[in-house]
Amino acid sequence: MFKIIEDKPPQWLLDNIASSTDKLKSNYTLERLKLEQMICFCMLYEDEKIIGFSGLQKFEGNTARVNSRCYITPEYRQYKVRSERIRYPWKYLAPYQIKVAENLGYTKLFWSTELYKRPEKTMNLTIEYASQYIPKGWQYKRLGHKVINGVKQEVCEILKS
Repeated sequence: MFKIIEDKPPQWLLDNIASSTDKLKSNYTLERLKLEQMICFCMLYEDEKIIGFSGLQKFEGNTARVNSRCYITPEYRQYKVRSERIRYPWKYLAPYQIKVAENLGYTKLFWSTELYKRPEKTMNLTIEYASQYIPKGWQYKRLGHKVINGVKQEVCEILKS
């Protein structure tokens, strides 16, 4: 049974991440999670086991960032054939955060990803998958590349229609 609880990650998990080889591990400290900027910060569980976390982050103007500081534990990362893979941030966390934003009156959200080995392809595949779970009345719109907090990223708007 999957559940979302709004809370900060436990320190033992952050310590595990800090001692790992995760290439973005420096983003996952209490300070770098930017919890003070989060409208909500969500922990995803399967029964009592932590799958991962991410936040809905206040951004410029009346915009918020979905799945900010997203982390999935190694046990739940999947490297399966695309049709068999569960993308936990997009099946569970993003829909929850979009509904929170909607209840607060937001009509424009976004998400972004750093550019990796497969620019554009990863974004397109994620939009295709995430569109299955987006709350009614919302749509994804690919924006291309932008610099966010000094890092070039692919960006996608999430708009209330």
